[in-house]
Amino acid sequence: MEKEYKVSELASLLGVRDKTIYKYVENGRLNSSKTTLNGRTFTVISIDDVELEKLKKYFETVKGKTTVSEQMYEDTLTGENHKNTVNYNRERDKSLDLLEKVTDQLIYLQSKVTEYSETAGQVKLLTDSENKTKEEYFKIVQENATLKAKIEQLKEKITMIEAENQQLKQKSFFGLKFGK
Repeated sequence: MEKEYKVSELASLLGVRDKTIYKYVENGRLNSSKTTLNGRTFTVISIDDVELEKLKKYFETVKGKTTVSEQMYEDTLTGENHKNTVNYNRERDKSLDLLEKVTDQLIYLQSKVTEYSETAGQVKLLTDSENKTKEEYFKIVQENATLKAKIEQLKEKITMIEAENQQLKQKSFFGLKFGK
């Protein structure tokens, strides 16, 4: 069953930033619509429970692969030096941006690999077809050569028969001469 979430709600559920959700909408990976409430327009994401769970698992996996551990994050947040927290957040945002870009590139590359695999399959079919056509062509060439040789043999036989016929015409049979 599909449910509707505001961008910030869905981002919070998935543990990502709003920007990530907007990118997914922009790339067509999430369905969205605009709605107005109290004079304010919101982007609303429609997603079913199964797809939501898939996204949660995906983002949990991606989060588990970040370079800074959760403990370091907590230590930084509870530390006395606010400047370190701000720097950490900037670096974390940069890392997340980079991670999003890499993820987008991986998805793009995966689609290209699939596309190239399909093309390779088509090329193989064409190559197989071309090889079969070449085999058939060479078989026909061989048959043609055989037929030409037989024609030459028949021409020789015809020439011999005509020569014999000519000799018979010139011989006389019972005193009669055949031919002109």
